[in-house]
Amino acid sequence: MSFAPSLPGAALAGAFSGFALPFVDAQFGGGSGLGIGYVLAFLAVVAFPAHVFVVGLRPPAAGERPLWDKPLFVRAMVWLAAAALATAVPMFVQGA
Repeated sequence: MSFAPSLPGAALAGAFSGFALPFVDAQFGGGSGLGIGYVLAFLAVVAFPAHVFVVGLRPPAAGERPLWDKPLFVRAMVWLAAAALATAVPMFVQGA
């Protein structure tokens, strides 16, 4: 299976993770420690979308991956910014 990541995909995955993680934390976290439900939910809403939409599913060919992969870094920063923004917006709306 091959999937080429893109900036819009990374932004959407970050926004999804940012919106979904507070619900996961409220449902499974709550200060009671990290149970298996929290770990699995975290993998489902953060790790898997980040991997698929930022890194991609296409394995690199031999010698293809450079030491500094600027497009991967940019996609990771777009994902992180979108996740932070999606997490911060509801906090500001609730506080206003």
